[in-house]
Amino acid sequence: MNTLRLFLITLISLAAVSNAQYLPETENDAIFFEITGNNIEKPSYLFGTIHIMCDDEEFPRAVLARAVSSTDHVVMEIDLSNLPEVIKKSAKALRNDSNPPKELKPFPEVLSKSENDLVVRAVNKYSILPLRIMKGLPLEAVVAVLAASPKALGCESIESYELKIVDAAKSNQKKTYGLETIEEQFKLIESERKKTSTKKRMLEFIAETATRKAQFIELREIYFSQNADKLFDFATTKLKVDPKFQAILLDERNKAWIPKIEKHVNGGAVFIAVGSAHLGGENGLLNLLRAKGYDLKPIKLKVIKRPVNPVSPPPSQ
Repeated sequence: MNTLRLFLITLISLAAVSNAQYLPETENDAIFFEITGNNIEKPSYLFGTIHIMCDDEEFPRAVLARAVSSTDHVVMEIDLSNLPEVIKKSAKALRNDSNPPKELKPFPEVLSKSENDLVVRAVNKYSILPLRIMKGLPLEAVVAVLAASPKALGCESIESYELKIVDAAKSNQKKTYGLETIEEQFKLIESERKKTSTKKRMLEFIAETATRKAQFIELREIYFSQNADKLFDFATTKLKVDPKFQAILLDERNKAWIPKIEKHVNGGAVFIAVGSAHLGGENGLLNLLRAKGYDLKPIKLKVIKRPVNPVSPPPSQ
């Protein structure tokens, strides 16, 4: 599976709701669900996220904030309440055997002229940081910057549902828990990372920037249509995911999360936020929780669109 597919799959791998909702058509025709039944005392909520989004289109913040405030605590894929610590642990996880010392040098020192030219063109077109700073970074860091670049995704600017949820939890003095650690997440994707060298994988990612932008736009359209099964199909079928990697990234993690989710919902009202690709499919969280006897009521949210200045498409390479 190429790096573009890995990026997009990882991207989509996170109370009373007033008049901001309308009726779904099927039991999975939503990405926001109320969890009841199976003798739990209070309803909990399950929300599917996109880890990076444009800020011109979103679900009502007040609705999600009310859902968070109505619960006892928040559960996410990883605990993001201490973001500096998460960043520190992520950087440490990247400095492992899959990144030999050579790969951690500034990219101009390890690339051929043609490879360097490719990276420089991408940085000049898409990076939020100037080239003089980017030239001091290793290739892995360059890709991280480009992955979160608004221009590379066709956005005016970007935001994160996860960080909004963390902010809502903090403002309501709710504790945040993780279903897994950052080290566990990196370990899960390490087998896929090792299939190609870091250099080859990163250059492939950079070369695919234009394609990634088009697929991100399509992903946004599917996400805001709010259908868990369609999101799962996009992440696994359209992107032609290796079934073995799907089992690692989605199926096995979902199954491992179920006992942890059960412990949380049986201990009180919980707001759970995970990547939306984890909801649908045969081994998705919706099916797995229903099989355990829980009722999941789909809640359809209205979408708020804000006018922004359009981003001009970058010139072709």
